[in-house]
Amino acid sequence: MRTEAALYAVGDSILATALTAPAGRGTVYFDVVKDRQTMLTRAADIRAGRAEISIPLSQQLSGTIYLSAYRIMPSGQIVRDT
Repeated sequence: MRTEAALYAVGDSILATALTAPAGRGTVYFDVVKDRQTMLTRAADIRAGRAEISIPLSQQLSGTIYLSAYRIMPSGQIVRDT
């Protein structure tokens, strides 16, 4: 997973990209976590080996947060990056 920056301010949007195998298909899920609580979950379809989302940062997401991206493989295994 990649983002444009490491630090953001309220009002900014995080553009996150999850990279997979070029022929990969399916869905990537993105979770925004604050204080060990999932505040927001979004899903993006994989196209040409990439899944992208834009997350606007509201006042509710101010402070320290982290972004987690994961994919559930056909075998049921979860592949995750934070």
